[in-house]
Amino acid sequence: MKISPLAFRGLLMVVLILEFGGFITYRLTEYLLPRNLQIYLREDAQNTITEMERWFLIIATLAFIGWCVSFIGLFTFKRWGRTLFLASNCIGIACTPIAGPAVYSGIAEMLNNLLDISIGVVMAISYFTPLFDERQAAQGADDKPSEPIKPSRDDPWGLDPGITPQSLGGALFQTIGRIFRAK
Repeated sequence: MKISPLAFRGLLMVVLILEFGGFITYRLTEYLLPRNLQIYLREDAQNTITEMERWFLIIATLAFIGWCVSFIGLFTFKRWGRTLFLASNCIGIACTPIAGPAVYSGIAEMLNNLLDISIGVVMAISYFTPLFDERQAAQGADDKPSEPIKPSRDDPWGLDPGITPQSLGGALFQTIGRIFRAK
């Protein structure tokens, strides 16, 4: 299976949207839960944090930071990005039983399920397609240096699908520019 770097970056943006959209939806749709569950959530929020929960929060925070950093590696097609993405997701999954019961509305659960599927797709693409191998090989090749990209009337920003951006901001700008430019 061959996937373009643009499609992969688009999938990464979908994962980010689902992650943060799911969290926001979870917070905004608590009123849709049955009254008993709403009371349970309020009472649970007022309880003091146990030592086990404190460790869970520390580990979960570190895993989330690793997950966010892994996106830089994934956006720039670095092997460490996919390894960190896999590791941080595995740590998050391992911490799930410690977190205790989770109560979601149907909408938040749907977004969570879509997020889980899209994370699996990102992992499958990053490990089982040549996308990361090609990008690594292209970076290490000592062929002739590439010529600077010249803007044209059809492509005013001079975006080249073959380059690997050096920063997450460059990757985002490239992806957004390709999506919104008129052809």
